[in-house]
Formats: sequence, structure tokens, C-alpha cells
Amino acid sequence: MSLASPALPIAFDQTQRRHLPAADRWLTLLLVAVLLGPVGQVGLGGSRMTLFWSDLTMIPIVIGLAFKQHLAIPRAVWWYTLYLLVVFVSLRMNDEPTRNFVILLKLEVAPLLVLIFVYNYATRERATRALIVQLVWFGAALAVITMINWVRIQNGAIGPYYHPDRVMVLTAKDAAQTSFGRSNYIASMLIVLIPLALYKTAKAKTAWGAVAAMLVALIATQSRGGLISLAVAFLVWLGLSLRYLPSSLKTLVGLAGRVMVCLAVLIAVWRYLPNTITADFAKRLVETREHVASGDYAGNRRGAWIPAAMHVLDAPLVGIGYGNEEANPTALDMNAGSAHNLYLQVLLATGVLGFIPLGLFLWSCGAAWFGILRSSLVMEDRALAAAALFLFTACLINSFEEPSFWGLEYSRVLWIILGLGFVIRHRRISSGQYRVTHRPSGMTAPQAGLAS
Repeated sequence: MSLASPALPIAFDQTQRRHLPAADRWLTLLLVAVLLGPVGQVGLGGSRMTLFWSDLTMIPIVIGLAFKQHLAIPRAVWWYTLYLLVVFVSLRMNDEPTRNFVILLKLEVAPLLVLIFVYNYATRERATRALIVQLVWFGAALAVITMINWVRIQNGAIGPYYHPDRVMVLTAKDAAQTSFGRSNYIASMLIVLIPLALYKTAKAKTAWGAVAAMLVALIATQSRGGLISLAVAFLVWLGLSLRYLPSSLKTLVGLAGRVMVCLAVLIAVWRYLPNTITADFAKRLVETREHVASGDYAGNRRGAWIPAAMHVLDAPLVGIGYGNEEANPTALDMNAGSAHNLYLQVLLATGVLGFIPLGLFLWSCGAAWFGILRSSLVMEDRALAAAALFLFTACLINSFEEPSFWGLEYSRVLWIILGLGFVIRHRRISSGQYRVTHRPSGMTAPQAGLAS
């Protein structure tokens, strides 16, 4: 295995087209598998675990990485590897180390393999652009499936997420679901995909259909955290676009037009949605405003955040051990077995030793896209980078109140996008289409040669 990254060509002729790697097809298969949801239950020791179709797609990805002759790895990955090392060590403090080892492989190691696969195989310009389009229409398909299930459940059908061990559907919010997740989880995925759809509207007007479908589904989930995260990140996107994209009159008019269309679509979506959605969601938004006005910023997350913060102080350096908060929610006085906060969750499980390398990895991922926005000489790259920072900001904000970051389906989508950031930046550096004043952190030095 070589840690040096191969140079990535910009253009290709018809001979190269016939020999393009099939990575984009495998990643398309991965996205389809995410929508298919679970295969069934499998036994693991004394418990049972759900096997998903997206778990099975990891087999060709692992094989592709194992047989890659010169495997390239972004330097930022080593921060995440250090985090995983801390997690593996913390399993020794766990009450169910075997079960949690398998969960760790599924939820935290597999996304890393997806990122490395993207970095090594989705290296061609065509593959990169195709993946963006596929992610947009994946989001549209996710939204349509969510709304179909909402209608069916409202008409008395049992939802696809139903299981005797799970909570029954209680409200219109809970009816927004798929076979692999309920409302808040679906909202977490949608706020990552909506910015990509907005990016595509500049050149493909049909992408507005995807934007509208995802906004309908997002409102149906009634996720206040998701909507607030998207709104704040939207303002960040506007600021970045005005600061770093060409400030011609045409660009400014186009940007203003997209903002106006977004508002019009949002108003139209709200106006024509069933009252069971809009009335409930409006009530939830009023409750949130009242909580904030009274100084209660935690709201219904208080029961998870306060106990988690107290137990962080019990073991601030090494944490209580990966998975122990889920295995012992009563003993830890955590009502959901989760901190409902990515940052508290990591501190709780792995302490400062795990939190620092994970934070540096996330910083490096954001820095890769920000470097493209600031320094790429290709204007389309800059527009895509602004959208990527839009969704990444929404992800980081939403992670303060929603534990979806480690979700199997969510992480597959997000880490494909993170991997594309390293791919595009490396491609532009290697081709001289990047203003380099210093070697960016998280990047291996370009070497001569072609990527296979």
C-alpha cells in the first residue's frame, strides 16, 4: 500500500471512457441498497441484529480496496484512524464487547472504507459529476418513499418501520418513515441532500422537482432541529457564495433568483400540505420559540444531555466505553440510551482522547471543501464546494441535537460527499488548477502517474 496519491487526470478520450473504473456503478448500487433497507434479523451471540442491504454492498468495496495496487489515503484519514484506535481500546470497558465490535464495524469503520473507495476509484471528472446527480435523485426517491409511507400510515396501514419491539406510530410526525428510519432520521438525511439539489438547479431545472419533493418530506417529518439547521446553514451558503463566487451581475441575479424560488417553493409546499402536518409542525415551532424565550435551549433533549454531561465529567479522559450508554441507560439515568448529541456522545464514550482526533478529522473534511471554494480555478468546483459546505454545516449543527451521524444509511451518503472533497481538491492540485500557497492539511503529496 502506498500513501502517496496518484495524479488524477482532468479530461479523457473515448479509449479512457471504455476503461473507466466501475466505482460510480458500485456507489450507485450502494445508494439503491440504502433505499431497500433491511434484509432481516441475524443472530449474534445471545442477541439479534438487523442486517441491511447496504451492509452487503460493503463486500465489493472491501474487495476493491484489498486488490488496489497502489492504495491512496488522504492524510486526514489518519486522524479518524486514531479515533477508531481509541474506540477499539474502549471496547475493553464494555459489557458486550463482541456485539459492540460488530456495531463499530458497521457504523464507524464501514463509512471510512466508503470514503477511501471514493478517493481511489471515483477519480474521473465524469464519475464525480455522475455521483452528484445520483445523490440528488437518491434524495428525491427517499422523499417520495417517505411520503408514500406517510399516506399509507395515515390511511391505517402498518408502517414499514414497525416492529413489535419498537414504539408504535402515534402522530402524523411518526408516519413519515421508511423501512430503515423514522422522522428525525429521515430529516437528517434530507438536510444533507437538499443543498446538492439546489446546486444542480443552476444547470438542470428538473432538479427543482427534487428540491420540492425533499422539502415536502422534510416538513412532513416535523423535525424542528433539521429545519433550523438547514435555515442557519442556508445563510452560511449565501455568505460563502457572495464572498468566494464570481460577483458579476449575472451571478448575483442568479443567486437572488434561486433564493426567491426556494422561498416560493417552501411557501407552496406549506400551503398545500395536509393540515395534520402543518398544524402539528406549527405547534412544535411555537413550543420551540417558547422554550428559547424562557432560556430552555435543550427542550425535550434535556433528559439526555444533562445525564450525559454529568457522566462525561466522571471519566473525562477515556470515557465510559463504547456502547455502554446504550447497554445501561437506566444505570446512567439516560432516558433514550443516547446523548442525542454527537459531541456529547463521543466525549461520553471515548473521552477527550477520542473527541480530539474526531474533531480534527471533521475539521480536515471541511477544510478540503473550503480549499476548493477558495483556491480552485474551476468555477463549477467552487459552486459545488459552497453547496458541500452548506450541507456540512447543516450536518454539524443538527448533530447537536440528533444522533444520526453514526446512522448506517446517513453515513454512507455523507461520507461519499466527504470523499469527493478530497478527490476534487487533489485533482485540481495535480493538474495545476489550484492556487497553492502551502500544501493543504489532510492531503498527501501528488505523485506522477495515472489513477487506475
